[in-house]
Amino acid sequence: MPVQLVTTPSCIVTGNTFKLVPAPNYVKYVEETRPMGIYPWLYEIINPSTVITAIGVGGCPEPNFPELITGIRIEGTGCSILKIADVAYEQGYPIPQNIPEMTQGFSEPFVEYGSIVSAPVPSLSLVNPLIGYYSEKYFHDSEWIFGTFYETETERLKNNFTSVDLLRGWRKMNLEDIPPEVDQLTSEDFPGQYRQLEVNKLAVLDPTLVETKGTDFFDQFEPEISLWVRMKPSLIELMQYQYLLTVTHTCPPFVTTFTGTMDVVNNWTPTANRIGYWLDRAVGFLPPPPGVESLLPGVND
Repeated sequence: MPVQLVTTPSCIVTGNTFKLVPAPNYVKYVEETRPMGIYPWLYEIINPSTVITAIGVGGCPEPNFPELITGIRIEGTGCSILKIADVAYEQGYPIPQNIPEMTQGFSEPFVEYGSIVSAPVPSLSLVNPLIGYYSEKYFHDSEWIFGTFYETETERLKNNFTSVDLLRGWRKMNLEDIPPEVDQLTSEDFPGQYRQLEVNKLAVLDPTLVETKGTDFFDQFEPEISLWVRMKPSLIELMQYQYLLTVTHTCPPFVTTFTGTMDVVNNWTPTANRIGYWLDRAVGFLPPPPGVESLLPGVND
């Protein structure tokens, strides 16, 4: 291989692969800096001291001149679930799986991928290759269930529950239709088809909302949230992000690529704050809207 990567404290190289291990840095929504450890956290500002270095080795066969580096570029190619929290297995929760968008159309909204172009040099370093932080976008297995209860039920206004599964969508079920053997309601107990959602509608794309409502999606439900029944945070504990590093150089084949990874640990602090926010939004029993009962669709229409 005419080009090699060099191991640095923040970039461990094995052959034509590398693993990024940024030093601890500021974590948004957490008061203290991450302690020493291999893996950064969600919402941790990736340490700008991270460095990827490429060097030329050998030389061109004809004519015989040294291999020189002219550029380095990194891009994100996807992510995959590396570890699930033990509680998922202990409690028998459904185990989250990778979804197509993790590799097909992958996009982390809060990371910029670096590049550098240079006059030919024997060694070139890409400093701060990842700018920003990783968010909860692909930590997709949260589950929310709330109940809507009326002071007086009618034929058109039935006490009901709404299940929001952040991967599959949302659906409703009347209280009277809950199977009698169910003692802990989950999304698996809801019959019928989900109303489909897209990951981008559920990902927190506005940083000012990370610790409150999260996304605009729940706005439509807020007036009918009598009480919360279930608020399960993501049980994905460790996510692995994948990269393609492209090095351009002066000898054939002129372009050499390397594959890399970085593991990121879940950060449950923003989730805990959102749970508190939504618990405070419960409105209790709802009075029937005066004069409009006959116009409201039934839950199972």
